[in-house]
Amino acid sequence: MKKALLLSLLSLTAFACGSSGSGTPANALDGGSCGTAATGSLVVNVTGLPAGVDARVQVKGPGGAQDVTATKTLPAAKSGDYTVTAANVGQADPIVRKAYKATVSVSSAKVCDGQSVSVDVSYALIPTSNKSWWGSVNSPTDTLAYASSALGASGTTDPTVSATTAGTLPGAFDKDGNLWVIDGTTGSVGIKRYAAGTLASAGTKTPDVVVSSDAFTGGAPGPVSMAFDPKGNLWVGVLYSQKVVELDATQIVATGTVVPKVEISNVASPNALAFDVKGNLWIGSDTAVIEYVIDRLGASTGAAPNATITAMTPLPVVGQLTNVRGLAFTADDKLWANFDGTLVKFEDLASGTVTPAIQIKADVLSLPEGIAFDEGGGLWMAYSAGKLCKFGAGQLTASGSVAPQIVVSSTAIGSATSPALFPAPASLPLYSALK
Repeated sequence: MKKALLLSLLSLTAFACGSSGSGTPANALDGGSCGTAATGSLVVNVTGLPAGVDARVQVKGPGGAQDVTATKTLPAAKSGDYTVTAANVGQADPIVRKAYKATVSVSSAKVCDGQSVSVDVSYALIPTSNKSWWGSVNSPTDTLAYASSALGASGTTDPTVSATTAGTLPGAFDKDGNLWVIDGTTGSVGIKRYAAGTLASAGTKTPDVVVSSDAFTGGAPGPVSMAFDPKGNLWVGVLYSQKVVELDATQIVATGTVVPKVEISNVASPNALAFDVKGNLWIGSDTAVIEYVIDRLGASTGAAPNATITAMTPLPVVGQLTNVRGLAFTADDKLWANFDGTLVKFEDLASGTVTPAIQIKADVLSLPEGIAFDEGGGLWMAYSAGKLCKFGAGQLTASGSVAPQIVVSSTAIGSATSPALFPAPASLPLYSALK
């Protein structure tokens, strides 16, 4: 049940009863009963998934709950009402998985005496999946995607998708593969959602949801960071007002102007946001990494954070690491931060001034923004102009000046900004992980 709360359950509401699943007898409409003593059969038809990928379907009825992973007939279903739900699923990949969206033909089925009722669950590939997505400036388009197959080795290759979305990453994906971006263009400050289906090909895209708020306006820069929490609420860091605000999941389903449900104020430079496995909020600022525990995220506050971690460089030249440009948690809940190209791993997340044991000085020629882990534990970030790079999992175990394991180049990239992978790795505490 816990997993079901974290997954996207997609269905249409209807009743089905009878041999084809399309008929609706009078007792289904007037609240009558088929009789609880008799039995029939319920057929769950699953289509659209490649071999080896299990569906995630749950059937609940008079006999309890059952999980269904492929087409199945429940031959002795007790008479009564059944609900059928299905969750999106991922297909294994060493870098970025494919993801499939589920659609259920009818969500409520009435099984009557001796009858067979069918419910269809169809899956379709989500176009934004199996790719890493990047914002880009000083290039013909502002949103780029590379298919996983193009990320396994260094080389020069053009993006799989080059689109214009009127907003560059940092962005975030929801469970259906829709891309959310910050639009900071003059006179159009807000959050925009681009439906997954529109990002299958190149071109100028039109958002299907635009969310504005007075919390985003009044000064510049406005919103600079965003992240979904485990419940699907969207948190946004606003630089000029030194706030992090929460847009409740119910506020971002349609275009409109909203008042944030929660405001965390007195947050200097909220450049990067991330949630850990417990749902605690971590913020990367110009001077430190700070934490607000989950118990405090239900109400607005201007009080001090629960933890403030200041990072120092090691001997022989001791100095403070500054300008956090990205945060990412590992599968074992360790926190990595990108301090203007220096990658730092925090083993202990207690408050204080620390000298992290692992500090990797990336061999970059610019000030990269953001970081993102892939399925194999590799860490991606922007490289110099026209390039993206990956540090392999084996390169993240010791300090030093490190050249990336993989560099992907293209004249179409321009200067890349923060990466976002969809779906996120299954092992990570990210909303779009499709666990």
